[in-house]
Amino acid sequence: MKVILSPEMVEECRKIGRAREKNLDSTDRWHKDADITGIMGELAFEKLTGLTMDRGTKPDNGWDFEVCGLTIDVKTRLQSNHEIRHLSVKMPPVLRVDVYVLVIVEGNAVDVIGWTPKASMLMWGAPTEFGDKTFWGMPVTMLWDTKQLVDKITKLMVMEGIE
Repeated sequence: MKVILSPEMVEECRKIGRAREKNLDSTDRWHKDADITGIMGELAFEKLTGLTMDRGTKPDNGWDFEVCGLTIDVKTRLQSNHEIRHLSVKMPPVLRVDVYVLVIVEGNAVDVIGWTPKASMLMWGAPTEFGDKTFWGMPVTMLWDTKQLVDKITKLMVMEGIE
């Protein structure tokens, strides 16, 4: 599911990202603007689901969204010349999050590719090499449809009276 961010939204992501960079370990970044890219993914997920993203500058608890006790971590990657084949998380797979979501950013277009629950990530994931690092990766072909997750979140929000 694609979300197009307005120039104002992209600028908001830049401001939050620059502020967060000051509070985070810069050695743990895929690229120079990794925080901004991640925030763009979170904002797109906010727009799709109606959940509210954290606009603060401090590190999160390991997840980006929580609804009715369900924790969601949005993993955002920049589109590049190579194909993105995995939803990747840090090794070892001590997964504290219930749901992982893969998002790809290309310019101001943000594509929420799919998601997986923690149990599937543990069962079907495997060590994946990327550059000089090893991650726990789930093949993109095994991700669940984004619309299913959006529908589940909508039902949870209705049950809890969240608007």
